[in-house]
Formats: sequence, structure tokens, C-alpha cells
Amino acid sequence: MVKESVIVIGAGMAGLRAASLLQEAGLQVTVLEARDRIGGRTWTDRSMPDLALDMGANWIHGIAGNPLYEYSQQLGVVTQQWDYDSYRAYNAGGTTNNLISEGSERFMPALSRAVAGLRDSASVQTLIDKSAAAGELAAFSQAEIALLASQTFSNDYGLDASRLSVSALDEGGEAFGDTEVVFPHGYDALASALAEGLDIVLNSPVTAVDYREDTNVVVKTKTQNYTASRVLITVPLGVLKAGVIEFLPALPSAQVAAIDALEMGLLDKLYLRFDKGFWESDIHNFGYVNEVPARFPYWLNLQPVTGEPVLLAFNGGEVALQMEGGTDADVLAEAMGVLRSIYGEYVPEPMDYRITRWAADPFSYGSYSALAMGATPEMRCDLAAPIDNRIFFAGEATHSQHPATVHGAFLSGVREAELILLLSRHAPRRKCV
Repeated sequence: MVKESVIVIGAGMAGLRAASLLQEAGLQVTVLEARDRIGGRTWTDRSMPDLALDMGANWIHGIAGNPLYEYSQQLGVVTQQWDYDSYRAYNAGGTTNNLISEGSERFMPALSRAVAGLRDSASVQTLIDKSAAAGELAAFSQAEIALLASQTFSNDYGLDASRLSVSALDEGGEAFGDTEVVFPHGYDALASALAEGLDIVLNSPVTAVDYREDTNVVVKTKTQNYTASRVLITVPLGVLKAGVIEFLPALPSAQVAAIDALEMGLLDKLYLRFDKGFWESDIHNFGYVNEVPARFPYWLNLQPVTGEPVLLAFNGGEVALQMEGGTDADVLAEAMGVLRSIYGEYVPEPMDYRITRWAADPFSYGSYSALAMGATPEMRCDLAAPIDNRIFFAGEATHSQHPATVHGAFLSGVREAELILLLSRHAPRRKCV
């Protein structure tokens, strides 16, 4: 008997998880990956001696009953809890900002009180403005509000508050608890384990998916065509938005509308390695109250994780996009200006650095999906809807409960693999999650 064949497009967490489950169930699986590596946005850089730097995904957000965390423990992968409570904010000049360091928990409750009466089509910036007009944010300066908004929205969602829908604040939740962990030896251990034994073809960006035939689907790359009975597409939302994959026939209108309305957020990283630490070793996170809009507003002290004097700085949203247009020297100069403002003019130059530019990456065009103005949570299910029970979609953008997370991508791969297996056994499909 001929095995049912499935082509999985994309060797990120969603694609690898689905492919591994399908192959274990006896299906013939081929994974096509555009990059020269597996992992997608789960990417560990090991080019600095003795360091594993996660350039994309960093955390497992919530570990209580989280299947991704459970999988990491089954593999014996080392994780380390990240202490978000170890935080200090600084003003220009290096003085501690006690209001932000100790009282930033007032910010979100103030916004929650202001959300009443706002339509789902409102932006988070409208929410902030309404809260400020009601006097709820009177304790904070404009620069402090910019820092809080940047840390809370531009970094977490990858979109500035002016572009982010208030509906985004209702997505996700704390289903797996508040405890978060990082990977001292690299997140890529999970992708490597999932990929073991799979037929993965690297350097194979897909140019077209042709499902005009009644049975087989043809997947085209620049060098070869592949044929299978079913195809699972797990590329990032940004790739679908860019239109680099042609669908024959065109995707259904609801799917196209979802792709158009959902947005790709942006969070970029700057790793700085120094000869020795000059910062407070007992502080794991620090913020910088900068000009409006906030630039380099949030930093991590990675020495407790790596054992090396390494700092990690974040920029999200529009600021990150602007910085991607600059040179490495431009980015470094601005980052070092912030550090010297906090710690003094004698802060040394870094020994080495790494910079991400996810918006410019032609295989992602951003960091993770977000609900921009005009998008609704239901569009994630529209995006995930199978076509003719032959074309399927997975990835963090398609997961309605845990979008913009690695565990959301992982779970979406499980969802689609289970659906394909149900269909192969002629059972009804399950509800989107």
C-alpha cells in the first residue's frame, strides 16, 4: 500500500513538530525549508566563543502544563528561570527612577480601567490617551509613559501602541502560569531533536503551491517541483503577506483578508559582549527612561545565564524598523550612548556584538504576528482554515490561544498533524484553536 504523502513547507517549530508527528504515524513526509538551516525564528548563534545567543525566540512563556516545556524536559534540555522581578529603571544621568522601578505595576491597571467603552477597533494609544485624560497616569512623565508603553507594547507585541488594536490585549493569557525560562545552551536544541530522522530539503524557498488538480498538490521551488496528496504551510505570516508564494487557484477571500489585516510585529536584539561587567550583577533587567519615543528602553543582564559579561538590548516596533535602516556602527553608537548615560563615560567598547534585523529577513519579514488596527482574533482561525482538506496552515499566527509564541507554533503543528491524520482516516476535522 502506498503511503499518504505530505509536504511541509517550513522547518520552524510548527513545521518540525507536525512533520515529526506525521512521520511517526507512518505518512511519507518531506520538509522544504528556504533557509540553509532549520529552526526558523528559533535560531541560536554560536559564532561567539563559549556563547549560545538566541537571536529570535528566547523564552518559554509559562511552564505549568506547557507541552513545549514538557517536551524540553523529556529531552533533558537545560533551562533556567528568568527573574523579571529583578528590575531597575534609570533616568538619563544614571539616577534610579524609583517610580518605574517600584511602581510600574500601576500602568496596566490604569489602562484596564480606561478600556471600558472603547470599541475593539480602537488602538492601544487611544487607551493610553483616555487613561491620561482621566488623570490615571498623572504620576508619570511623558518619557516614563513612553518607556512603559515601549516595554509593554512595542517589545511584547512588536507594534507601537498607535498601531496595536486593543483586541490584542485579550489574546493569549496565562494558561501556563507566570514562570518563564530561558535556554543557557540554546533554544535550537528543541528544533534539532524534532528534526531528527526527517527528510528536510534546505535552501528550497517555495515559489508556488498549485492545487488545481483534484488529487495531488504540486509545490514548486526554483529548482524542483514536489508532489504530494496534502501540503502543510508553516511559513511566517510576513512571508504570506509579501506574496512570494503564488497559490493556484488564489486563496479564499477570508484567508486573504486575514493575511492582509494581521500584521507582522518587529522586535530586534543587540547582544554586547564585554571584557568584564560594569553593571550591577544582582540586577537582571533594567530600563532606560529616554526621549520620546523610547530607544533602547529595555536591557537584560545575561551574565547569570551565560556566565559571561553579556548584555542584551531590545528595540521594538517603529524604532526597531528605523534602526534596521542604519549601519551596525549607528546602532552600536546609540546603544553605547545609553550605557554611558547610565553608568558613566568610561564604559568600554564591547569586545563583540550581534545585531538582528528581522524585518529585512526575506524568510520572515518580521518577528511575530500581532493584531493591528482592523484585525480581529477570529482572523487567526480564518488563516488556519484548511482548503479542500488538502492545503493546511500552521504557525504562531494561526493559533488563537497562544499567538506570537513558540509554544503557540508548536501547538499549531500538533493541531494540523492531528487534523491531517484524522482526514487520512476519514474522520471529521476538529475546531480551530
